[in-house]
Amino acid sequence: MNNPTKFASSHLYAGTQGTGKSTLVEKVIEVSPLPNALIYLEDIDCYGTAFSKYPLINFWDYKGGKVRINANDIEYNVFMAQVGKYFRNGNLVIDEGGMYERIQLSEHIIPVVKRQRKTNVEVHLLYHGVSELPLSSFKFVKTVTLFHQQEEFSRKKNSVPRMEELIAAQRRISQKYFAGNRFYNETIQLS
Repeated sequence: MNNPTKFASSHLYAGTQGTGKSTLVEKVIEVSPLPNALIYLEDIDCYGTAFSKYPLINFWDYKGGKVRINANDIEYNVFMAQVGKYFRNGNLVIDEGGMYERIQLSEHIIPVVKRQRKTNVEVHLLYHGVSELPLSSFKFVKTVTLFHQQEEFSRKKNSVPRMEELIAAQRRISQKYFAGNRFYNETIQLS
């Protein structure tokens, strides 16, 4: 049980802005036994306090530890190529996942996901709604965490494993949200 490599996996998070996705992932990183974290953020100015406890550095200066990387400083494809070659023993967070990994997983992230047990990298992809989730990602995903969202996603019913469970969870989340609990979420284990 002391070998965190056994547990390297991918996780999807979906919900509207301000429902707690980044806050939850930040807590996951804090309790993770993995010593490193790369948090790739699209627009640093829009994040407020999300991930702000981690220093913002230029990717090329990274030597280890838990840090934020500004997407304006390094293109996604270059970033992912470097992550695939060199990043080990850590959490990789792609905030605004819908900008990079949408209809299907890109050629940039697939090598990272396929090798994550060897490299000991946990992948966390954050989305603003389930319609953005790439269907091809579900074969690599351990968990999906749902937060409140405005969209109906039952049209993906035949493409997503455990969709009935996801739909039922989304109904409960909406009820809790409209009852005043805007940070309520549920995690569905897929593998």
